[in-house]
Amino acid sequence: MLFDYDDEVLQLTAQLISIKSTNPGTHEKHIGNFITYWLTYQTGLTVIQDAITPDRFNVVCILAGKIKDPAYVNINHMDVVQEGKGWDTPPFVPIFKEGRLYGRGSADMKSGLAAGMIAFRDTVRYAKDNNILPIRDYIFIASADEEGDHMQGSLQAVNSGYITANSYVLDHEPSGGVIWQAHKGKIFFDLTFTSPTDVSDTIQAMSQAIHNIRLKLKALPLDQCFGPSTVCFGKISSQDASDTVLNNCTLTLDMRLSPPLTPDKAIALIETIITDSEVKYPGINGDYRIITQKPFIETNQNSILFHTLQTVVHEITGQEPQAEVFAGYTDSAVVAALTGNSNTMSYGPKGSTLHVANEWVDCASILEVTAISKRLAKQLVFNPKGKDIHE
Repeated sequence: MLFDYDDEVLQLTAQLISIKSTNPGTHEKHIGNFITYWLTYQTGLTVIQDAITPDRFNVVCILAGKIKDPAYVNINHMDVVQEGKGWDTPPFVPIFKEGRLYGRGSADMKSGLAAGMIAFRDTVRYAKDNNILPIRDYIFIASADEEGDHMQGSLQAVNSGYITANSYVLDHEPSGGVIWQAHKGKIFFDLTFTSPTDVSDTIQAMSQAIHNIRLKLKALPLDQCFGPSTVCFGKISSQDASDTVLNNCTLTLDMRLSPPLTPDKAIALIETIITDSEVKYPGINGDYRIITQKPFIETNQNSILFHTLQTVVHEITGQEPQAEVFAGYTDSAVVAALTGNSNTMSYGPKGSTLHVANEWVDCASILEVTAISKRLAKQLVFNPKGKDIHE
């Protein structure tokens, strides 16, 4: 696809990258205020800052239609992970080079956010210019805290009633041109072993626990769609119980869940590991703390949004989009977990591996996603019978 670096959506992406919104860190206040002003000026609609905390909020703008529920909701997060080390260029100075745009959040997900903003603005103008009342509400949400453990932005959107179990919910996460509808579940634990006398016993118990967790996950039935459940182990840490004795060690576990491993079954697995360790190492006490937990989300083959998105992607790109399972969690996945809504998914541009230094996004794919977002909105918001609507 031919493009110009001066294209509006590319320049808007660059502008969003330059507004630091790290989580943890500066958070979303400044970028949220920018988006609030931009939407107000560009659409003429009322823009809401839906507060999560005094300094953190979702930005919400609604193109009202005849039907309030189900609405079409495009939700894209404003926060990015911290910049980290290893950058060749300043991470919040956007740089165009060889068809790519570099900068922290370029892929995840200032580009998808910009695509959603442009698509929403253009759809509002289409409705006004043609004096058309949409058949359903079109809700644009710029969310906070997607990169946080608790993902408070999508939770707030549900609690405030902007998203329901019936909504059609899409985010423009950097899916690389595939559709993410199914998501692996996840559960984070802190696992701790304590000994009244010697940390060496706790380290041995922890080493054995790591081995046993791997064996139990490997023994689970393999789901052909999701693949295996997996676990990553963090650094083992110890804490002083006195000036001279280290008597405990703690390990953080990141477990990604595939059917049939639900969060409850994962918790039961950890409890069994602790019990076995306490039997094998007398005097050892084991405990765990759940940091966060979310269930796996399965594909809904009958999803209206899924089939409409497939059709639009094929029209714009000439290719049949593939559906894949995503090992992470997005705002749309949180909505599915909270409400049971199966019309939730992600589709976004191509870019680098998430959360790395020298993060980049493919410029041509930003333009494609913007075009797809525009046409999808028209199909869902103006076209109940599925007739093709072109720009």
